[in-house]
Amino acid sequence: MSSAGFTRPTILEPNLRKFVMKEYKTVNLEFKSGFLTKGDPDIQTALNEHASEGWRLIQILEPSNTMGEISKYILILERDR
Repeated sequence: MSSAGFTRPTILEPNLRKFVMKEYKTVNLEFKSGFLTKGDPDIQTALNEHASEGWRLIQILEPSNTMGEISKYILILERDR
């Protein structure tokens, strides 16, 4: 019995019920620093290196210290197992 506008979900075919396991990895990219200078890390090169191994970028985190300064990026990567 169904009400107006409601349809019962259908059962998926057995071959459509596949779950792909994922694995995750974090990569710390420190800022380049010198006397009175601060340079960004080369994110593009890091991403391309990991992409060649099948990793995909999920998120970039920018943790800050108590003074609000950011000293590194943390890349969160994912790939199928």
